[in-house]
Amino acid sequence: MRHAEDHIHLLATSVREDGRRPRNKRDGQRAQAECRKIEAELGLRRLKSGDATAPKTPTGAEVAKAERQGRQQTARQWLREHAYAAAAAATDEQEYFAVLTALGIKVNHRIGPQSGERTGYSLAAPEDTDAKGQPVLYSGSTLVLTAR
Repeated sequence: MRHAEDHIHLLATSVREDGRRPRNKRDGQRAQAECRKIEAELGLRRLKSGDATAPKTPTGAEVAKAERQGRQQTARQWLREHAYAAAAAATDEQEYFAVLTALGIKVNHRIGPQSGERTGYSLAAPEDTDAKGQPVLYSGSTLVLTAR
């Protein structure tokens, strides 16, 4: 779509023959990479590519679950807010995990098999379980953004 002399917008609609939406995982990232190539080939002004550090958007299933439970936020959003607050308040890693635990957040540490050191962690909101009654865990690295 062209609505100005200095740029255009590319739009696409995709629907499968049976009317369902196709799986299009990472299509946005691939399309953005192709746009950067087209910009270079045509000598257009080059835009910056996204750096994939934006917080993940809640899925439709997460939103529907929050609505069923009468919550304003999804568990992912709630955890992200509390993880950021805990990180801001804590002076070290031990205090960070203690604050999360005090908030009722389940902390699952990932331990390296050879070193025995913590290699990561995941968090689960209180009372957020799957169909089998197991806590729904979210990786700490996707909740709290770290410097890259």
